[in-house]
Amino acid sequence: MSSIAAEKRASFARRAESLVERVRVLNTIYEKYNISTEKCGDLTVIVQGDLSQQEKRAVFITVHDLGCNHNSFQEFVSSPCMTEIKERSCFIHVDVPGHADNADALADNFPFPSLQALGEDLVTVLDYLHVKYVIGLGEGAGANVLARFGLAHPSRALGLILINATGSAASVLQSFKSKFISWKSDEVAQSAESFLMYHKFGHPSVRRAQSRNRPI
Repeated sequence: MSSIAAEKRASFARRAESLVERVRVLNTIYEKYNISTEKCGDLTVIVQGDLSQQEKRAVFITVHDLGCNHNSFQEFVSSPCMTEIKERSCFIHVDVPGHADNADALADNFPFPSLQALGEDLVTVLDYLHVKYVIGLGEGAGANVLARFGLAHPSRALGLILINATGSAASVLQSFKSKFISWKSDEVAQSAESFLMYHKFGHPSVRRAQSRNRPI
């Protein structure tokens, strides 16, 4: 009886070790690309997963919201609750100009691309990586970009998952564009920070943040 129990424990240990190794490999497969596009300049792209297996896996393309970059989606995908999905998928994370980690400040005369241009140029990323079809996953401004990608290239999009997407967002976001493209570390202007608080959490959060910063 003890030998059977020992064999079961050994079998369980082997399965656990195999699972740990699979998770370790999945968490370490990252590739970074700088891809030149026609309308948007160079886009920083992080591939999470093995694209050589794309025929057997779902491929997602992600676009982040204002004040974020690929890290928001990369951390989400790397969370334990996503392990089973990640084993069967690959993720292409796109950073819009000026938002990549340690990115240089954009020149004052840099023609920042519109949301429409960003959406249309995402197909260049897919062509560069030799990816036929994707599922779009975007939040806020990124959701707007992916909606435009789906309209411009419907044959390349298997589906879209859009979080907090609004059809009227472009005019508001464009008016604040100059506030965001020059951000570096903690040098964020108070007005820009307040707008981000409003954009993410609404008026009450902005009022609470302002009351905390008000001198006594």
